[in-house]
Amino acid sequence: MSKKIITISFIVFFSLALWVSVSLSNEYYTFITVPVVYTDLPEDYIVGSSSANEIRIGLKGEGWLLTKLFTGNLPVFEISLNKSSSIKNLSIRNFTENNSWITSRMQVVDINPSQITIDIDRVFIKKVPILPKTKLSFKEGYGIASKIFIEPESVSVYGTMSNIRKINSVETFEKEFENIDEKVGSSLTLKPVPNVYFKRDNTLVYFDVQKTSDKTFSDIDIEIVNVPKGRELVLYPSKVSVAFRGGILNLGKLNKDAIRVYVDYWKVIRDTSGVIEPEVEHPQNIELLNKIPNSLKYIIKEY
Repeated sequence: MSKKIITISFIVFFSLALWVSVSLSNEYYTFITVPVVYTDLPEDYIVGSSSANEIRIGLKGEGWLLTKLFTGNLPVFEISLNKSSSIKNLSIRNFTENNSWITSRMQVVDINPSQITIDIDRVFIKKVPILPKTKLSFKEGYGIASKIFIEPESVSVYGTMSNIRKINSVETFEKEFENIDEKVGSSLTLKPVPNVYFKRDNTLVYFDVQKTSDKTFSDIDIEIVNVPKGRELVLYPSKVSVAFRGGILNLGKLNKDAIRVYVDYWKVIRDTSGVIEPEVEHPQNIELLNKIPNSLKYIIKEY
């Protein structure tokens, strides 16, 4: 019984293969849309703008040949500028013979657009900062424990002067990191800018993640700064308690000496409410939860 099934399967497979072979030997007509790539530009020149970045070509030929165009990597349509900076209007049909994937056994029936207008200008380069875009969510009880680092922090961009002048920074595509509970290191892809080219297309982002905890410091003296001669600023109370949240390893290293609480005399002078909120300076990557009290009464004395 099993031999009979194998025999029938072989016959079916062979018949199907034969039918496909015969069918693909016939002539067919198809369209393929391919990107345009410019080659042989003059040194230090670039295509600044183009009326079309891709073309749609209608081809006629044997099914086998046409099928190969859609398998593997999509071909590109190369246009050689022959080191000339004066070319502006290009007839696409003039370049079909330069593209070996369009063989002599294929007939080019249609090309759209049939002409492309380009602008060729000198290359200008400048370095701009990379702005990483991330969306973070942490496993319960964990949080970020360092600043978000990227390497490199900048990228060289190049293009025509008119295009480069507008670029002051480059963003990445947003990448989402979910349910994080450990250090993160990942690649971010730079977001393309029309008619502007990058020396690289990605950057590495990395940051530390730790289990979080809270820690409170009580009776921290409030520093008073920028008090002119002949004046005295008296605060009520003169001490505060501050609470922080952060990575458990970072909080373990935190002590009072790393915390500064102060009030600026000139900020008090501009106040109209009768109370002032103290400023708190603390190490990065630690979140200030609250200050107790959050606002202080004050008296200004003159001598």
